[in-house]
Amino acid sequence: FPVTIQPEDEELTGGEARTKDDPIWNLGLSPTLAIREENTNEIIGYNGTLDLTNIKDFNTGKLLTSIPFKFKTVNGNFICRGMGLKDLTNAPDLVTGDFDCANNNLTSLQGAPKQVNGQFNAANNKITSLEGIPRSCSGITLRQNDIDSLDVSYPVSILNSGDFNVSNNNITSLLSGDITVDGEFNVSTNQLKNDSLNLQQCLIRVKTKMIAK
Repeated sequence: FPVTIQPEDEELTGGEARTKDDPIWNLGLSPTLAIREENTNEIIGYNGTLDLTNIKDFNTGKLLTSIPFKFKTVNGNFICRGMGLKDLTNAPDLVTGDFDCANNNLTSLQGAPKQVNGQFNAANNKITSLEGIPRSCSGITLRQNDIDSLDVSYPVSILNSGDFNVSNNNITSLLSGDITVDGEFNVSTNQLKNDSLNLQQCLIRVKTKMIAK
């Protein structure tokens, strides 16, 4: 159900006065969990899970279709799935839990967090490239996109027995990509050529197994 804030909610926990231009107030988030810059009071982080799905902005009364402002660090999960997002502008830099932006209209991962300690899920979008995926996380799901290459311009590490799922894309070769996968590498239902299926030639470093059928 959509979440909204009623006008009569005039005080924050602890007695602070609410202001309608405060984004925490506008989104119905807990003000006590916000991390603010000491000198400027600017919001720089959040201690808890942020789920923007089905949240209404109090000022407009409309469901969010973008990430409205930037939390640099989220100490929890960050969920922005199924919002109709066209890009990841204002996504956090660091998420200590999971980051879920599945089921949107994303064509690019530019702006995604640089580090996700949990799972990174961007399934069922229109993403065409790996550029922008986190440099470090505990699993990546990119199934059902339009990715045609595993090229990425920086090293990527999937840790903690995490899997890398790029099934149901348009990938033609495994002979590229500077990616280490601690778990399972699923590249099934793509456009792979026979000479690309030899794991010994694959540049993706896989510690368990590859699924390519």
